[in-house]
Amino acid sequence: MSALVRLSLPIRHVLTYKIPSATKRMTCTYLPIPIKEKHEDFMRKSIDIILKNVFEGTKKDAKVCNFIHPKELFETMDLELKWCQSTHECMLKAVEDILKYSHKTGNIWFLNQIFACVDPYGLIGGFLTDAINVSVFTYEVSPVVIVMEDVILRSMRKAVGWPDGKGDGMFSPGGSMSNGYGVNLARCYHCPDLWCALLVHEESEPLSTSTTTVPIKMPETIHRDFDEPATYSDAIASSSSSGLSSDEEVSITKKDPIKTYVQKKPVYSPSATTFEGIPTRKDHEEFLRSSIEIILKHAVFEGCEKRNKVLNFTHPKELERIFDLKLRSSPGTHEELLKLLKDTIHHSVKPGNPWFANQLFCGLDPYGLIGQWLTDALNPSVYTYEVAPVITLIEETVLREMRRFVGWNKGDGVFCPGGSMSNGYAVNIARHHCCPGIKVGTKELASWLDAHYSTKKFTAFQGMGADNVYSIKTDDRGIMIVSDLVANIEKALKEGAKPFLVVATAGTTVIGAFDPINEIADVCEKYKMWLHVDAAWGGGVLMSRKHRADSVTWNPHKMLVVPQQCSVFLTKHEGLLAQTHSLKAAYLFQPDKFYDTSYDTGDKHVQCGRRADVLKFWFMWKAKGWSGFEKHVDKIFENAEYFVSKIKDRPDFELIVKEPECTNEKLHKIAPKMKEKMMLAGTMMVAYQAIRGLPNFWRVLFQNSAMDKPDIDLLIQRFEEFGKDL
Repeated sequence: MSALVRLSLPIRHVLTYKIPSATKRMTCTYLPIPIKEKHEDFMRKSIDIILKNVFEGTKKDAKVCNFIHPKELFETMDLELKWCQSTHECMLKAVEDILKYSHKTGNIWFLNQIFACVDPYGLIGGFLTDAINVSVFTYEVSPVVIVMEDVILRSMRKAVGWPDGKGDGMFSPGGSMSNGYGVNLARCYHCPDLWCALLVHEESEPLSTSTTTVPIKMPETIHRDFDEPATYSDAIASSSSSGLSSDEEVSITKKDPIKTYVQKKPVYSPSATTFEGIPTRKDHEEFLRSSIEIILKHAVFEGCEKRNKVLNFTHPKELERIFDLKLRSSPGTHEELLKLLKDTIHHSVKPGNPWFANQLFCGLDPYGLIGQWLTDALNPSVYTYEVAPVITLIEETVLREMRRFVGWNKGDGVFCPGGSMSNGYAVNIARHHCCPGIKVGTKELASWLDAHYSTKKFTAFQGMGADNVYSIKTDDRGIMIVSDLVANIEKALKEGAKPFLVVATAGTTVIGAFDPINEIADVCEKYKMWLHVDAAWGGGVLMSRKHRADSVTWNPHKMLVVPQQCSVFLTKHEGLLAQTHSLKAAYLFQPDKFYDTSYDTGDKHVQCGRRADVLKFWFMWKAKGWSGFEKHVDKIFENAEYFVSKIKDRPDFELIVKEPECTNEKLHKIAPKMKEKMMLAGTMMVAYQAIRGLPNFWRVLFQNSAMDKPDIDLLIQRFEEFGKDL
């Protein structure tokens, strides 16, 4: 038997940084998994602080906010990010300070925005979502969430008034993006010749049975029986964040169906009904603490232990039979919900387990997880300093440090709901930079050039059409061929198009290739084109003269193992994001506020309200220091090197960096058969991939630094066992 192996090799200088000559080893650890002996005390103390704030903050006599002007808050809180690791004591102080100076959105006197409340059941759904930490795109990776998502969306379509809940839909990262999906779907429906990306499946019925759920407040249907729906238009909206007091943000890549499902499955204490969206000690403390115990025990600590299985695979129909997924009108009990928590954890994939090497996300960092839970408890939406003062300053701090790391002293940046959206920002501001009249409806057409698919989606999404995308050839390693780039630019110019954007990649998803950025930058300078570097995976890599790029996509939830999701778009052009997207909504961005409104950053985003994805990254960075991130990356580099050395010594394995000796059809079928045995065993998860005419090969992703050399030896042994008798 022969199998092909692909490695995602980190680059050694990925986290090179100017550091002080002397550093001190501190308490916080760098491994991206929670270890009971090292982290349980810290995590429990953090949870106690968070729960105390949840209960105290929702009291009617509690203050909604402790307002401090931006510069004073910078001086009051220790927000700066340092090289050295911190201590658990310092991080507990950080938790207290963040809670102290953040608004109490669960307080009944918070009447400032549409989002409000910290529902106890939505909160536990959020905690569970964070602890599972998967991305939603295949049943293989997120089985329970996929099934829950189907139930929720079908029920919401039925509530809206579409017969038997037929149609389609998706969870979106906020109402602005959902409305964007509605625009795009309508355009494709009426103008099918425009190739549209990100489409939902369209059934044979009219458009009223095939739509996305786009968040706009829908109070008329929230508390009504689903069997008596109202009738709405083709592109109707339903928002759990506005109407059901769930956590503020829903997203494509995060597991938001869990918290929505938990909340829409009405749960009450046997002794008292609690439909209000606030937690009280009397009604909820026992339930909240019991839920957290289950999550800590089964998802956090046991789920990350090497001796335990990565998954307990169950086929979809069987999973639907096991779970009580139907959303009832009558209330359930806390006991039923606690059982649901256990079942969800049992049947979910454990990406925090070091044996999960299936995707570019992995791990379950204890500090990142506390940052996530802190975010859930605060339930903020980030667009003005008035609403999210601490988060606004933390965002500014993190974005400034990331720009410095890339090589820009000035510039701008935003946190985005995923790397695809970050690349979409690049398309939009590059187009605006080239043709600013497009924002107000000019007829100018522009072409752009790209080698990778996520940005291609956004040309269709933004109405430019996929035919205006020129795909550039790459070599056998997946590296862009610069001569073909030049040829395509000349071709576009001869065809009367206006090329304006080149997207280079620093670490492709499958091969891990790095495009020749400097050569591409020379071409962009010659033709006056925007250069965007998609460094979603390899964002930490420092390239020579990296500052020549105009913008960068960087996903800390990949190589740096920040919990899902955490994606950043950076640009060296200060003010261009606002020029491209700002519409100065008067109900949010009033110019006559009593504080410095330069801190009201929401208008430069495509979205309005956003989840505070920065907090978990800042919390991890504060805990580990940049030295901790460097240790993590060094370790996964060493693991990849060790794996390569072992594979080279084994005749039954072959690295695809050289031409395979055999590429026949039988070899192509081996990996899927092995993957089936692997999934049913549940002891590890590794992805396979076919590319460039090669048969399926194994795509081994070394992202979790908790894996050691003996584990790698066992990994190879397990590959051999799964390949027996094939």
